[in-house]
Amino acid sequence: PGSRNSKWEVTRDALLEALEGLSPQTAVGLLFYPNRSTSNGNQPRPDSPCLDAEDMISIAMLGPDDSQHRRALERAIQRARPSGATPTHIAYRHAFENGMRPFMTSANRFMLLITDGAPTLADGCIGNPPAVVETQPIIDEIQEAADEGVRTFIIGSPGSEENSMTGGDMRPWLSKAAMVGGTAAPNCTENGPNFCH
Repeated sequence: PGSRNSKWEVTRDALLEALEGLSPQTAVGLLFYPNRSTSNGNQPRPDSPCLDAEDMISIAMLGPDDSQHRRALERAIQRARPSGATPTHIAYRHAFENGMRPFMTSANRFMLLITDGAPTLADGCIGNPPAVVETQPIIDEIQEAADEGVRTFIIGSPGSEENSMTGGDMRPWLSKAAMVGGTAAPNCTENGPNFCH
């Protein structure tokens, strides 16, 4: 039997459950996207029309079950209402450069990218949603993170598998992103049928 919950509600509940299971010594930050309605644009512009960076919760140790940081993350997850076009590259870069890169630690570092749609806004906040933008720059960004020792997990929620305009298969780019991110599933291939993300 199928769930009556939306894709976001299913994802939200999974995130809350995962957060609850993390140890107090785990450090977590969070940035939702899309979190802003964005008009089409063919000329480069600042990131701010595409991404509300003020919504980002900086990385910090989770601490005990009733810690302020855990409560802040839980509140953010519960009140999030993702909507608008999909600025995957902008969101990933911002989270990495302003969250992960400054968080210096000798512990393992991971980025988690969850998407339910193909990227529709490129770097420079350029795009004409729902037209899909080039995905290689996102993969390059994930490779740059990997070069700095940060592995990236890719989760493609329902909706991420298909280009809504052309019906084209979007799973290969997610698969390639997981490969360069150092988190590919065992025995996977970029073009499936056993995808890497």
